[in-house]
Amino acid sequence: MESQPARRFPAARGHAWPLLALICGLALSCAPVLGQPADSVVVPLGLDPRLKVDILVVVAHPDDESAFAGYLARAVLDEGRTAAVVYLADGIGGESVSGTEHGEALGAVRQMEARAALTRLGVSHVWFLGGRGVPSMNVLKSLASLDHGAFVERLIGLVRLTRPEVVLTWIPAVLGDGGDHQASGVLATEAFGLAGDPAVYPAQLAVAGAWDLGGFEYGGLRPWQPKRLYFVTDGGGLDSGLDLAEAGPAYALTDVSPSRGVSYAALAATSAAEHRTQEGFLGLSEALDRGGDLSEALRAFEAYYGFPFFPDPTRFVLGASRVGGAPRGDLFAGITPGPIPFAPAERGAASPTGTVRLEVGGPLGFYSSFWSAHGLGHLAGLGTPTVWMRRDEPVLRVPLLLVNATPQRLVIRVTATLPEGWEAEGGVGSYEVSPHTTVPVEGRVRPQAGA
Repeated sequence: MESQPARRFPAARGHAWPLLALICGLALSCAPVLGQPADSVVVPLGLDPRLKVDILVVVAHPDDESAFAGYLARAVLDEGRTAAVVYLADGIGGESVSGTEHGEALGAVRQMEARAALTRLGVSHVWFLGGRGVPSMNVLKSLASLDHGAFVERLIGLVRLTRPEVVLTWIPAVLGDGGDHQASGVLATEAFGLAGDPAVYPAQLAVAGAWDLGGFEYGGLRPWQPKRLYFVTDGGGLDSGLDLAEAGPAYALTDVSPSRGVSYAALAATSAAEHRTQEGFLGLSEALDRGGDLSEALRAFEAYYGFPFFPDPTRFVLGASRVGGAPRGDLFAGITPGPIPFAPAERGAASPTGTVRLEVGGPLGFYSSFWSAHGLGHLAGLGTPTVWMRRDEPVLRVPLLLVNATPQRLVIRVTATLPEGWEAEGGVGSYEVSPHTTVPVEGRVRPQAGA
């Protein structure tokens, strides 16, 4: 057999040239699928259909799903929707009102309770992301505790895995909602806006092959753009200037479930009764154990706490829609199955240049930029910034931002005009600020002696 001369390739770094030559030699031709024989087309593997859901609920703590329970009962049990719930926290924190479990043990109990509660609603897909609850109204403190960036990445991965049509979450605003509730809304909004972008966390989308041995770090997922984002709030929209009746759809809990023969309020209460470790839920649990009427326990809760366990109707606030539709339309109005193109949010107008400004900062000023960054300008007036004073330290601390948006280094003087009976304790004075720079300033005021 005659020997053949070896083929020679131009010099290249490593093996890049043959790979590029192969890629450049490939070509595409496309044709619509019009009934070709099944054996003439190769259909690539897709994602596991068992994980595909219609609704993804993102909340902070085990038991927070109770705010959505009436609607989930309607959607899952009677409308045939599928749903999944993601909890940022794993239930470690707080106290049990029904046992002595604490810490990790309490977390295990609360996760069991959450799964049992969701099973009553027909929901089996549940994830706990392992965060620790923060007893604070400060959204930035909660985000820092959760390791913000890592949790965004994990949540985006779950959106890509479950491919929801609609995302439901707490509203991210200071409306009486705790910092953890706000944080879940912030993270859900960020995941809604980024999960469809193939440039975001691309390792989640990569698939390992022979060219990359191992590849266990890759997710093998696909970009996914959810179609709508809705919020609920336990703050009731008080002092917000938002008309909740016009901001989104409402679903009556007094409606009777055709498949179960009882009201959605009763189904929601039966689900919530599984959270017997939590204050306020135990009365429902005890009524369920007695086989009694849960409506009596709900009335007792409202009489004791001054507000209903389940506000009726359940009201949603439309945050964003990538498929159009009226704010008060049904959550799934106009939604058809299948992926849609990635649609980046339309950011609001940039802050003006050439100005000097004093703005509210910290958690009080966070949302002014958050709404703009995520195309939620219609919610920009939502929430009244609120700060608290400790009884043992009557000083009002207000985080401020001193903005020099000019090209000159300036000396800026800050003064305070206060209501009668108050005096400035800190924050006033002169500040040298570099061009195009923002510096934090803490304003501190206290009641005057004898006031």
